[in-house]
Amino acid sequence: MFISVNSMAKTTIFVLVASLAVSVCAQISGTNSTRVIAADWQNVKGPKSELFHECIDVGRAAEGLRADWQRQLKMCQDEIGFKYLRFHGILTDDMGVYSEHNGESQHNWQYVDQLYDALLDLHIRPFVELSFMPAAIASGTRRFFGGRAT
Repeated sequence: MFISVNSMAKTTIFVLVASLAVSVCAQISGTNSTRVIAADWQNVKGPKSELFHECIDVGRAAEGLRADWQRQLKMCQDEIGFKYLRFHGILTDDMGVYSEHNGESQHNWQYVDQLYDALLDLHIRPFVELSFMPAAIASGTRRFFGGRAT
């Protein structure tokens, strides 16, 4: 079951974000003027996309193992509601999926299971991206994205 955000909450969130953006812009430009932007989600002009209810992208899989990350995800799911969550790095070394010991390949799906279970508990399905791989089976040593991905 997905919980929709009521129009008051949407308006409040939008006004807070807009106020922060205006405040930052005012500080950068050196002006002291205050500008308030308000939105009425019940009075939208033109088509309104609700694509954000389908899938969101959150970054690296290993971050999803952190308790604070999972609390924030639950808050977003409770307030917005979406079906799928996409991240990358499900097979990277920090997820511990592949290792070699005494020349033998070993696989450990514990962290992947923990992450997927956390998503499924929130009624979110993982949008699986098979990108990047464990260093032990990489075809080379070239690194991407800050030196963490092969």
